[in-house]
Amino acid sequence: MLKIFFFHLLTIALFAEHLIEPIPINNTYNKKKALLGKELFSEKNLSTSLNLACIDCHNLFDDDKISTLIKKTQFNPPTVMNAVYNYKLFWDGRVSSLEEQVRETLESNFSNKNEEKLYINLLKSKYENKFKKIYKDGFLLDNIIDAIVEFEKALTTPNSRFDKYLKGEINALNQEELIGYEIFKAKGCMACHNGVNMGGNAYSKLEITNNEESIYKGCYGNIFNARKTIYSKVPSLRNVSLTGPYFHNGSVVKLDEAIKQASLLALRRELSTNDISSLTIFLKTLKGEKPVILNENIDDQ
Repeated sequence: MLKIFFFHLLTIALFAEHLIEPIPINNTYNKKKALLGKELFSEKNLSTSLNLACIDCHNLFDDDKISTLIKKTQFNPPTVMNAVYNYKLFWDGRVSSLEEQVRETLESNFSNKNEEKLYINLLKSKYENKFKKIYKDGFLLDNIIDAIVEFEKALTTPNSRFDKYLKGEINALNQEELIGYEIFKAKGCMACHNGVNMGGNAYSKLEITNNEESIYKGCYGNIFNARKTIYSKVPSLRNVSLTGPYFHNGSVVKLDEAIKQASLLALRRELSTNDISSLTIFLKTLKGEKPVILNENIDDQ
């Protein structure tokens, strides 16, 4: 088994450049719908409590703000940056598209059509005219979902220095960062963190403690078992220096500590202080450009 493991790591090292792809520069989305979705993303009346917006849980490049969801549930919501490139969504990967993700989140607010109607009427006076300008059928739940999806499609962060390196700009990374990349390949990190998003397309086993059982049984109900093991979606490493705290429960604040723990949990090995430092330096090169839409408003169109 040990020989097979090291052969796997060698294969990863040899073909690493083929396992990671740069984030596409020209992603496709409807700008008018996306700007309306951006406004809805900050709308607190989308929640049953009327005081919680999407942005309260899914921070948009604001590394000083801790998600409200972590404070309330001890559950760390994944970043929505580049979520359009994820193979599965939610930590347990229970849906396969942004539309399913947004729909499930919003429809959790009500249990029947009457509740849905009251929910829509609550928001109608504020948004009806804006929706009529963009959607022929006006202000409907399906169109709310569609607008938020278009906004999430726009949240891509291309042109990181690492992406430029992958595209052939050999001077995009300095010597320290290249050493970190070589360690990333040699230690087997690439086995889970690959693809466009360097994650989001595979699952890893996660052991949980007794006091976590009540929290995660609800969130991972379809994959939770009696041995207290869950299979969690591997998180994206894109912009990882900005997306802390880390892990499913937000238990780690610093990136270097997250690297140390991830190696112990996933690779069953302890990294040296120098390796952790080099990996931290490399991972900071995954910070891409801020999505253009974050600097645009619907009133500017």
